Amino acid sequence: LPMRWIDAGEDGLNRQVGLGTFDKAIFERLDQTIVPLGVNCIELLPVQDSPDTLNWGYGTRFFFAPDIDMGEAFDLKLFVLRCHQRGIRVIMDLVMNHAKKCPLRDLAFDSFFLRDGNEEPGPDGPRLGWGGDIFRYRSVGAAKTFHCDVAEFLLNEYHIDGFRLDEFKGIDNYEFVQDFTENAWAKYQAAFPGRPFIVIAEDSWTRSDIWDFKFREDVRRLASDSLDTIFGQPSRSDHVRTLVSTGPYPDMASHVAYCTSHDVEADNEQRLFSFFVEKLKPLGGDPSLLGLDQVHAAFALTLTAAGIPMFLAGEEFADLHDTDHRDWRRKMSDPVDWERADEPGRRDLLGRIRDLIWLRRHHSALQRNEVQFFAFVGGFHPNFDQNDEERLFAFCRTGGQPLGSGGQVIVVANCRRQDYPDVWMDWPWGFRPTLRERGGIGQAMPFIAGSQAKVPLAPFQVRVFEV
Repeated sequence: LPMRWIDAGEDGLNRQVGLGTFDKAIFERLDQTIVPLGVNCIELLPVQDSPDTLNWGYGTRFFFAPDIDMGEAFDLKLFVLRCHQRGIRVIMDLVMNHAKKCPLRDLAFDSFFLRDGNEEPGPDGPRLGWGGDIFRYRSVGAAKTFHCDVAEFLLNEYHIDGFRLDEFKGIDNYEFVQDFTENAWAKYQAAFPGRPFIVIAEDSWTRSDIWDFKFREDVRRLASDSLDTIFGQPSRSDHVRTLVSTGPYPDMASHVAYCTSHDVEADNEQRLFSFFVEKLKPLGGDPSLLGLDQVHAAFALTLTAAGIPMFLAGEEFADLHDTDHRDWRRKMSDPVDWERADEPGRRDLLGRIRDLIWLRRHHSALQRNEVQFFAFVGGFHPNFDQNDEERLFAFCRTGGQPLGSGGQVIVVANCRRQDYPDVWMDWPWGFRPTLRERGGIGQAMPFIAGSQAKVPLAPFQVRVFEV
């Protein structure tokens, strides 16, 4: 949630004027929008003081103070408190790779910063400062101590529940980040014994506790039937197995599964609805309705996959871009248009997403690692890996119980622009009168015939059932 996107501007039209504050988040959005959505965690983009105004704040100046444009320290404390009172944790985005116009540059530049990125080259070449001064980590310990002190201050003063470390790969110092994480954990547990806490890296070659960029790419391509593969590389079905399971990660809590982040500049990274509509346009017809269906499909897969699900504010009702997302400046000044949530198609989508979020939070099978494919041989239609063929597959979050047991979540997917009135599949649960669909559109429930079921699937539809 970019705090600056909380407010869409007084006229709702001039997309450059939106500038959110902690007060507006508390009194205009928290109880009216965020709590009813059902989320239990908010990851804030940087709220520390930055010399920039109408952007995301990825260039911190004063690390111990919130940005005055968003409010004072008391306002941020009140925002976190109000979230906690409603069962919502707050994670803060920290920029530790670089700083912008930070007073440390005048006090002791060489102790804290590099003169040039070549002084500490990374695996891809010189370290980048993204318009700021690059923190020094290998030769002097001042920056390491400084950022550990910042973390301790934020934990004690604001009761933050975790950190997301921006530009982790650019920092290129796993030892420091590990020390930072262990120190933050120790300080948090000392202050709040037994409470959950997390540190997440934006990107990492260690494949541990990260934003999962690969998940974002594959879930978009899968939900738009554009998941193409190359001979000799993992098949389409291999991609899906990795997508919905823990994949290369040791545990579902080790990666954040998401379909959109704040960084929407590239054409394959823009808001979901805009992405899917662009894919649908060459096929003819009105892409809007199918685009909404694909947004739901992406959410259904994200919220039932074995990972920590995350989405960008506004995606839950298929918000779209009001400025040119390809412009790196204007993409940061395009606040959420909350009024779109009241449009008929989007209102229905929002209700379905809320239902899936409720399931994700409350169903124990979705809080464990186990995933098992079923319905077809190996879980995929025989033609799934062929070009221009069926895109039908099914999996179950088993909760550690044998397939066909109670207390499980069933996901049946059609990721193709084809309507299937009747899809016959293996169904190990038999007839269960308590079977319930979540996030559905009122279709007929599966017709059970012994160990088989007939399930209707609309184009680009992912159906989710709980036993």
